[in-house]
Amino acid sequence: MGVAAATGGCLCGKIRYRSRLPYRYAVHCHCSMCRRSSGAAFMTWVCFPRESFSFTNEQPAVRRTSAEVHRAHCPDCGAQIYMDYQDSSTIDVSIGTLDAADAIQALDNIWVSARLPLLKGFDSDLPQHDGFSPRT
Repeated sequence: MGVAAATGGCLCGKIRYRSRLPYRYAVHCHCSMCRRSSGAAFMTWVCFPRESFSFTNEQPAVRRTSAEVHRAHCPDCGAQIYMDYQDSSTIDVSIGTLDAADAIQALDNIWVSARLPLLKGFDSDLPQHDGFSPRT
């Protein structure tokens, strides 16, 4: 999967993080909440073991966006850093914040019934799920 340790941060550099362990999996999420929170057509989340993830300088601003989800972003540049489901064993990091994002390979498309029409056929070689990935 990933390298032994992963690092990343926001656009302005105020927020930096590290994972001591490789990522478990990565998914393309097509749900409307991810679209609205990011302003993008979909979000690619890279899922790291919760116990291995830490911030190395400033803490992000964290907001509850649903009953089960917190999302974190840089209070200065606004970059979305992670999404955290309260009962999950992973922290789901926005792929664009990783220093070595080009080393990541997504394994699933999730919430495909909400996918925008312009993305029909996108990564169709990956498993398609109308809900969470079975890897969670």
